[in-house]
Amino acid sequence: MLESEYLDKSSRLVGLKYEPGTLAPRILFKASRLQSQSVLRLAKKYGVPLRREADLLEVLFTFPEGAFIPESHYALVAGILSEVYRLKGNRSGS
Repeated sequence: MLESEYLDKSSRLVGLKYEPGTLAPRILFKASRLQSQSVLRLAKKYGVPLRREADLLEVLFTFPEGAFIPESHYALVAGILSEVYRLKGNRSGS
């Protein structure tokens, strides 16, 4: 099931957003155990791509919402966002 596939052992989620022209992606939201099931259902409903990266989650969860991701994680997040953009392009027929 989607919900269990993407939740780590602590049942937390982090959403990222990158806006062209900004320094780096930002932490859009953090969801704890109670919120994460609802967030996953909405992501599934609206076709939001998901990626499980437990180590990255641990780092990003220590930062507040709205914070830029740490520079030490730029390459990993860039790879994830590249995959997301590719998937979104395939869905739209590009």
